Amino acid sequence: MVMQTSRTRTMRIPWLLGIVTFLLVKGVLQFRAETNSTLHLTGHIAGQVSSNLFFKCESGEVYQLPRSDHSAALFLDTNLWNKTLVLKGELKPVKPANIFELTGNLHSLKEGKLHELYYYCDICSISSSRPGLCQCCREPSRLMEEPSPAH
Repeated sequence: MVMQTSRTRTMRIPWLLGIVTFLLVKGVLQFRAETNSTLHLTGHIAGQVSSNLFFKCESGEVYQLPRSDHSAALFLDTNLWNKTLVLKGELKPVKPANIFELTGNLHSLKEGKLHELYYYCDICSISSSRPGLCQCCREPSRLMEEPSPAH
């Protein structure tokens, strides 16, 4: 389900002769075991999309999440897998499933308030959207979850 405070904007863009919808959605991550009906969707800018990571919205709709720079943390950091997330991205209707490609930073809902998610190195004071080692000192960065400033 699209959050009550979310903005949904539909624009006609010539992408696979369909409609691209920009959404702000709230939900949780789901993994699906690979089966004989594994989704192999073509047409993604980077080539073939194959992912077992899905995002289930409160409304019950499920979107496949392709791996990208914006979504890398969702694939790599198990700390995100049990959080209620708020994702901003583009819905690309490709048969047999809808692809939701992240276009913004990761956010979570904690105690009913929106929090920004990022990774931070205490040594170098460098923040990043990807988990792992600091780009400068090569020490582990840590997940930060801070309240988002009011807009």
